[in-house]
Amino acid sequence: MAGVFSERIASVPVSGTVSISDAVRQRRARGDEVIDLSVGEPDAATPDAVVAACEKALRDGATTYGPSQGIRPLREAIAGDHERLRGQPIDPDQVLVTPAKHALLEAFLVLLDDGDEVLIPSPAWVSYAPQVRLCGAQPVQVPVGDEGQVPVDEMRERANEDTQAVLVNSPSNPTGAVQTRETMAAVAEMAAEEDLTLVSDEVYGKLVYEGTFTSAAEVAPEDLEVVTVDGVSKAYAMTGWRIGWLTASPSFVQEALKVQQHSVTHPTLFAQHGAVEALQGDQGFVDRLREGFADRRDLVVDRLEAMGAQFPHPGGAFYVFARFPGVEDGGAFAHDLLDEAGVAVVPGEAFGPGGEGHVRLSYAVDRDTLERGLDRIEEVLT
Repeated sequence: MAGVFSERIASVPVSGTVSISDAVRQRRARGDEVIDLSVGEPDAATPDAVVAACEKALRDGATTYGPSQGIRPLREAIAGDHERLRGQPIDPDQVLVTPAKHALLEAFLVLLDDGDEVLIPSPAWVSYAPQVRLCGAQPVQVPVGDEGQVPVDEMRERANEDTQAVLVNSPSNPTGAVQTRETMAAVAEMAAEEDLTLVSDEVYGKLVYEGTFTSAAEVAPEDLEVVTVDGVSKAYAMTGWRIGWLTASPSFVQEALKVQQHSVTHPTLFAQHGAVEALQGDQGFVDRLREGFADRRDLVVDRLEAMGAQFPHPGGAFYVFARFPGVEDGGAFAHDLLDEAGVAVVPGEAFGPGGEGHVRLSYAVDRDTLERGLDRIEEVLT
């Protein structure tokens, strides 16, 4: 079997977050108690009205093939949501519906050839760099500062003739850092000056607890191609529905549509009807979810600071990216927490070179579980 697998696929590791989730499931299956602070999804159920809309669509026969770009009602709902959140009107033809992770891969496949480069702030979500490598290109990971802001000057220095795109993620997974308006504007200006495409992952944009969320699209020069990626997974507790989207220029969307048509064909038809209800229905669910996360965020910050941990301020999402006193190897520390305390966290090294010595904790669990997990971490440290 030697030589069967490509060098490209051999260069890509398994997902660090999925590996942890699998380990948690295996331990629970054999009867072990595990407090899972690695989870990357809300602990709430999908809103009833969304489920009902999907059920109706199923009864009405939405089980067939559908439009590759996504159904028109959902693209219209996304365009409206985009304008409300970002203050920027767009046409439904600028929307391509697909799982948010696939939207990123589609964007990279449109942009990249072998040997190209993408600038990525580090630490960064575990799939950015592997997706770039799957396209035959190279991720250039540039460490962020202590507060998690994108290092614009350093990224400009790393740009060269092979650089095709710069990626930004706000609020950040794994740090929870929210980029300031000044930082986002500087990133957009740098991208325009270097003739790059700006890819902005904004799936946590509705989960900001203080200050103001700034989208790349709000501050970008008119001639800059901005690909915005978003979805219903995080803010509406719909991770398993696999409905997200990208918005970009109509010409970019048409190129990305080629990838869609030759891979997944189209997004799941009945799930799209649920997403329409999520975006156009009562938004009180999002408000309550955000308020609950903000309360738990405050608890985690206070407890971790008391333990002497250091971390960028988590202004959004539902993660803290912490370095604990005396911890040099995040992977070893995560292993110890799981073995000694039954607490699952994600090693910082999974998020790139900027994550060494850290672990990512999620507070997307109920408050009692969160407090018990923090108690166990403190016991291991002492």
